Amino acid sequence: MFLVSALLALASLLGLVLLLRRYTGSGSVQNGKFSSRRRTRRLIEAPSPGSFPLLGSLLHVRHPLYKFLAEKFSRNDVVLLYFGSQRVYCLNSARAIREAYSAQAEVFAGRPKLLGDSLVGETGGLVFIDGPVWRDYRRFTLRTLRDFGFGKSFTEASILEEAQLMREEIESRPGEKFDSSKLISTAVSNVICRFLFGRRLASEDSKFELLQNTFAKLTQEKDNISELFALFIVLNLCGGRQKLALKLLQYVPEAKKVFDNFLYLLAYCKNITAEHRDNFLPNCQPRDYIEAHMLHCSRREPENPSTEDSDADADSSSQAIRSR
Repeated sequence: MFLVSALLALASLLGLVLLLRRYTGSGSVQNGKFSSRRRTRRLIEAPSPGSFPLLGSLLHVRHPLYKFLAEKFSRNDVVLLYFGSQRVYCLNSARAIREAYSAQAEVFAGRPKLLGDSLVGETGGLVFIDGPVWRDYRRFTLRTLRDFGFGKSFTEASILEEAQLMREEIESRPGEKFDSSKLISTAVSNVICRFLFGRRLASEDSKFELLQNTFAKLTQEKDNISELFALFIVLNLCGGRQKLALKLLQYVPEAKKVFDNFLYLLAYCKNITAEHRDNFLPNCQPRDYIEAHMLHCSRREPENPSTEDSDADADSSSQAIRSR
């Protein structure tokens, strides 16, 4: 009986505290008299499909995400999703994108700490880096593109050659039905590979087709959106223990599939880079983007982050999640 009375008293006290807080939030006491004032108007939050504790919005969205947002929130410029406990605001209209990246460019500058940071090292690679390092790479990349004549004779010659080879391949199959998407994808990849790697890998390397298929699995398969949602949730909850979480997630089949695909792409690029490093001559004119990057790193000031540190971080992360 005493316990029930104590609980009732505690509930009454709590209600009184909440009531006093409500009134003190909208007014003040001056000279013994209560004077009211308008409460500060709360900011209106962006609409959200909903969320669950820990899971976030995982169970509330459908694939493809952009189509789901466009249909369900057709009248909303901004939609709020939850990756675990992390809030993610999705720009859902051309007007919102224009406002964000033009009028509010400084506010939207930067990149969050995401899955890629844990996989490719502390510097995050070209895609995940931010701040001064990103600005340095941006200047370098634009300068390298100009040096290699992108948009001029270099690009034109490569495109014309690939177009001619694609035409010959089509003409060699008169009256035959075939899927042209692979042919076009190979031609486009060859143009990009000439700039990045210095050769037509899409046609010369037998492993390149597997590379294309792996990339398609990461970016086009329907199940990957839910898998990536789950990975974001787990890594977000683990905070500074992401490397341990990556190792433990190897025991989850769906997570392991995403990791394996990502690491295959990373390993392929690292092997190509290692080949270039073995044949790199600092005093010669760079033949592709990788050699230009190596020359850039050799001239970089000591206080800037080095690619060797990035490679070491990436190797340790890769080893951590490969080991069983």
